[in-house]
Amino acid sequence: MAEKRLLFVCLGNICRSPAAEGVFLHLVAREGLEDRFVVDSAGTGGWHVGNPADRRMRAAAERRGIHLPSRARQIELADFTSFDRILTMDDDNFRNVRSLARELGERPGLARIEPMTSHCRVHQVSEVPDPYYGGEQGFEDVLEINRHVRRDIYGLAQEPFPTLIPRDRRLGVQERLRADGSAEIPLDESQLPALLDRIQHLGAETIAISLLHAYANPAYERRLAALIQAARPDLPISLSADISPE
Repeated sequence: MAEKRLLFVCLGNICRSPAAEGVFLHLVAREGLEDRFVVDSAGTGGWHVGNPADRRMRAAAERRGIHLPSRARQIELADFTSFDRILTMDDDNFRNVRSLARELGERPGLARIEPMTSHCRVHQVSEVPDPYYGGEQGFEDVLEINRHVRRDIYGLAQEPFPTLIPRDRRLGVQERLRADGSAEIPLDESQLPALLDRIQHLGAETIAISLLHAYANPAYERRLAALIQAARPDLPISLSADISPE
């Protein structure tokens, strides 16, 4: 089967497009299809050429077990014949890539250029927001959007399962366990008041706690459950470590 060749493009190639590339590579590797795809990323600008992805983007990806291997580069005319599809992160990227492509005229065999969010069936967004000048949540949102468009892009399979929990009802806490269960970032219990306020605001009737690598060490899940239960004894709480302890 012929390789499919995809290029993801953002402004500087250090946040959004490296994340898209990394998530795609991660999911393709998970399905054992590495030999069927050539994947790369680039930026419309050349300010960061040669640099790895932004450290905040890499950190957010690593928390999900995703490696971002790329080094920033600027899109070039050869990319339009080297790739089948070029997927842009926002409207400015789309316009700039289309403008560059016009230098090649209307010849056949050029890459199809399209917004990546046109493949997003879960999050109703028209652009992948640039997290560069924002906080940590922006980098998490980039990964979240990328995670939900991948299957549609590479056309591997069935319709995705419907999202059980909407994005605004999935709350994060500051903590991190490594894959072996050792602590990288301790559970920050000072977050509890804000977390409880959000739970109250959402009118939650039950809580499901699912922390990364909790199967290897359920201590943070159990501690978080105990803190929430002490403040809200009316809420049933389930833990991923109990449901899938391996």
